[in-house]
Amino acid sequence: MGCEENSCDTNQGPVHYPYINEYYIDQTEVTNADYVVFLNFLKEQNESCSFNGQQWPCGLGGGYEGGVHQVWGVWEVMGGQAAYPIRKITWYGAYAFCQWQGKRLPTEAEWEKAARSTDGRLYPWGDSAVSCDLVAGAFECMGTKVVGSKSPQGDSPYGVSDLSGNALEWVADKYAYGYYGVSPTQNPQGSSQGSDSYTDRVLRGGPCTGWANIDDSYYFYSSYRDHKEPALQSPLVGFRCAASQWE
Repeated sequence: MGCEENSCDTNQGPVHYPYINEYYIDQTEVTNADYVVFLNFLKEQNESCSFNGQQWPCGLGGGYEGGVHQVWGVWEVMGGQAAYPIRKITWYGAYAFCQWQGKRLPTEAEWEKAARSTDGRLYPWGDSAVSCDLVAGAFECMGTKVVGSKSPQGDSPYGVSDLSGNALEWVADKYAYGYYGVSPTQNPQGSSQGSDSYTDRVLRGGPCTGWANIDDSYYFYSSYRDHKEPALQSPLVGFRCAASQWE
């Protein structure tokens, strides 16, 4: 897990080798069609998402982005957008959706394991160069695509799609600079520093629409990570869910 500092940002190092328990992770990012059902379920709760006993915005505020909108108080998918990744979702909205499905957000270590397999590969598909046949979301590749549209050629060895490209993805972990240097060797859960409300959460799986091109291979590494405050509502950010067991 991680990347050597001479090849990547310092927040991607040092390389370390955590052990994680067996888990499941969604094959694709959560779609507009998936999230609309959740938003309409929340209708009588003013579309707010609960976390640690408090209510937080689920997302989609601040104007139209992505593929859903409200019609007479009912959330609907925009035409042709059902299978595209939902975006402009806060970390709280992602957390609440996964809980509603009986799942959870993946940890950062689980996310990277799904991308890198057992051989520490540079990209989910291996070590071959980035191209529009392998990723969605880079500038040359014309923005986000239907989830799984780069399968199977862009998948990880576990058959997980869009771990590079399409939307950046929220994971469960709090962010702290230097955490990789002190991360536990078993089942790391992210930093324990800071408050639940304001401490940045980790983002994985870049890049997304318009801010990196396929020559910037650094952004497509399976080790690439970013961090933002959990109330962020960005057209670049989506998520997928995970589970410790399947029922």
